[in-house]
Amino acid sequence: PQLVEELQDAIRRILCQRRDAAATRADILDMRRLMLKEQGSGGTWDIKRVRGGLVELEFVAQTLQLIHAHRHPGVLDTNTLAALGKLAAAGVLPAGDGEVLRRACLLYQRLTQVLRLCVSTAFAPATATAGLNRIVASAAGSPDIATAEALLADTEAQVAEVFDRLVGPAG
Repeated sequence: PQLVEELQDAIRRILCQRRDAAATRADILDMRRLMLKEQGSGGTWDIKRVRGGLVELEFVAQTLQLIHAHRHPGVLDTNTLAALGKLAAAGVLPAGDGEVLRRACLLYQRLTQVLRLCVSTAFAPATATAGLNRIVASAAGSPDIATAEALLADTEAQVAEVFDRLVGPAG
């Protein structure tokens, strides 16, 4: 227990160090661009890697934590949804952007959980069974899979716009 506490304290001290915001953003953009180059961004249903997907949402939260933790150590959280709330409460994440990211995070979590349970390969609504499409649509809070896909695409576009504005243009 003492070692765990010492490690947690060391990690917190490191995360709370003042950082050059421009250099931090540049490093994160380099990482994201490399990921897009090496892995691609998939389609709308590649919720993790697609432009505006889970990776970019998490990178926004992590970028803002790294840049602002020296002034607002309370923004640190390993849970992305909790971190978004803390960043918004501290005033370092604009309220509108925070709401976009919060809604996206919840949608991505619901869809990811269902897809992890139900499919072992990439999800493709056109080849999925009607029952699976109903389950996925329901997880998205949509009446059908076409509406769910439109919601997902719109959400990804909104997250990409927030990412590009707060971190920088990924591509």
